[in-house]
Amino acid sequence: MQELYRWRWSRECRIVVVKSRDEVIDACQLSTPDLVICDVEPFLVDWTAPATELETNAVTLERELHPIQVVLCTNSDRFTGARGMPRLISRARKPFTATKRLHGLPSRVTVTGDILIIDGLLALRLRSEFLWFRQPKGEAPPWPRCLAFVDRFLRPLLLKRLESR
Repeated sequence: MQELYRWRWSRECRIVVVKSRDEVIDACQLSTPDLVICDVEPFLVDWTAPATELETNAVTLERELHPIQVVLCTNSDRFTGARGMPRLISRARKPFTATKRLHGLPSRVTVTGDILIIDGLLALRLRSEFLWFRQPKGEAPPWPRCLAFVDRFLRPLLLKRLESR
């Protein structure tokens, strides 16, 4: 059963809590977006994994989501795009990523990420569904752990819980 939320001031952007990559794939296949914007860490690559692991995981994700277009979007600068993998936007400055960097967004977009105040706000700016990947506690570096703490504090102020499905 998935937890469902929406922003308190916007009815158009649904937030679905997902706990695994399989749940993300299932949610995307149900909602059939034209484009999925995926955060990189920790969804595709663990915080401590080598950057080279991204290429393999990204190509696999793109194959699993086909025909949905995939764009990888990260605030990190440790990743570079490789030939044959989905488009990668490094140093994206989420949630303030310029929409021109996302090149003519289709009408149905889904954003996947782990931090509500970064990835979730990007989804809100794009008026899209947000698949909130809830990372296990204590496995992230200090800065993402701090952001996750702020998320837990702000969640009751920003979100309204909906019926779970």
